[in-house]
Amino acid sequence: MAQRRINWIRVFMIAVPVAVAVALLAPYGGALFQSPTSGAAEPPLAGPMRATPFLAPGIERPQLVAAADAALADDDDVIGVVVNNRPRAYRLKALTATYSHVVNDLIDKVPVTVTYCNMSDTVQAFTSPSRGDALDIWTVGWNNQLILKAGPVAFSQRTGKMMDSDRNDEMAFPLFPFERVSWKAWRSAYPETEVYVGEK
Repeated sequence: MAQRRINWIRVFMIAVPVAVAVALLAPYGGALFQSPTSGAAEPPLAGPMRATPFLAPGIERPQLVAAADAALADDDDVIGVVVNNRPRAYRLKALTATYSHVVNDLIDKVPVTVTYCNMSDTVQAFTSPSRGDALDIWTVGWNNQLILKAGPVAFSQRTGKMMDSDRNDEMAFPLFPFERVSWKAWRSAYPETEVYVGEK
C-alpha cells in the first residue's frame, strides 16, 4: 500500500504541472499563427515558427531618468531614437534579460518599440502610423532568430517581416530609425536626453 501511495503522488506531481502548462498555452496555440485577415487559426509553420512560445509582454511606458541622473558608464551601449526633436535612449543591458527584449514606448504621441536580441546581438525598432497609443508587441521565442508578436501576427525581430508563409514578404510594422552608440556619444550629442536604464 505504501508503494502504491508513493506512485500516485509521483503521478500527481507530474500531471498537475503538465495540465497547468497546457491550459496556459492552449489559448495561444492557434491564434499565435493566425494572419491578420484569415479569420481562422493556421497550423504552426516550419522553421522558426516551431519554437516553443513563452509569450513575454513588452515593457510598457518605461520609467525614464534625466541624463544627469542616469549613472551609466561612458562605454555603456544605448539605443537612441529621436522623435520630433525629442531624444530618448535605452540602455542595451536593460534589454538583455529573457523577458526584457521589448520596450513599447510612446514619445510625443508617436509609438516607438525598441527591441534587442542578445542571442544574435540584433537591435530593431518599430513604429506605427497611428498616434496616441504605444504598440503592444510581445516576445514569443527563439529559433535562429527572435520572434515577436502583436495580436495574432508573429514576425521576425531582425527584419520585421511576418512569419505567415503566405505573407512573409510583408512588414508587420514600419521600421523606426535608431542609433546604437555609446552612452558618452549619445549624451554628448543630446545632453537633454531621457534614458531608460532598466526596471527597478
